[in-house]
Amino acid sequence: MEIKLPRAAVVEKTYTDPGKLEVWFRRNRDAIMAWSFLTPMVVYFSIMTFVPMAFLIVMSFTSWNLISPPHWNGLANFERIFSSYQNWFYLKVIGRTLVYGVIILTLNITGGFFVALVLNQNLRFKGIFRTMWYLPGVFSGAVIVLLLRIYLQGSSEAF
Repeated sequence: MEIKLPRAAVVEKTYTDPGKLEVWFRRNRDAIMAWSFLTPMVVYFSIMTFVPMAFLIVMSFTSWNLISPPHWNGLANFERIFSSYQNWFYLKVIGRTLVYGVIILTLNITGGFFVALVLNQNLRFKGIFRTMWYLPGVFSGAVIVLLLRIYLQGSSEAF
C-alpha cells in the first residue's frame, strides 16, 4: 500500500550554484576561525606595544618636566648623551642594559632547554618531577581565585 502526499507537501530541492565568496569561506573556514579568535589579542597587543613606543620616540625629541608643556628639543638630547665626555653615565647604562639582557636571555634559553631535556628523559619518577615543576603555575592561579572569592564575599557582606 502506497501513501500519496498532496502536491503542496512535496518539497522540491533546487540546487543553486554557490558563489565564489561562499566557496572561499568553505575552503578557508579554519583560517577564518583562527583569525577571528586571534584578532582581538593582536589588536590589543599592537595598541599596548606600539602606542607607548611611538610616545617614547616622540618624547625623546622633547624637553619636558611634566609640569610645563613639552618643548621640542630636536636631536639635542641625543647629542648630549653621545657627545659629552662628562656624561659617560648614559653610555654605561646602555651598555650594562645590553649585557644584562644578553645574559638573561642566554640563561633563560639554556635553562629552559636543560629542564625540558631532563624532564623528557626516561627517569624513574618522571611524572613526579613534571608535577613538581608545574605545581607553582597551578597554585598561583588557585590562590588568586581564592583571594578574589574571599575579597568578593567580604565586600558583599558589608552591604
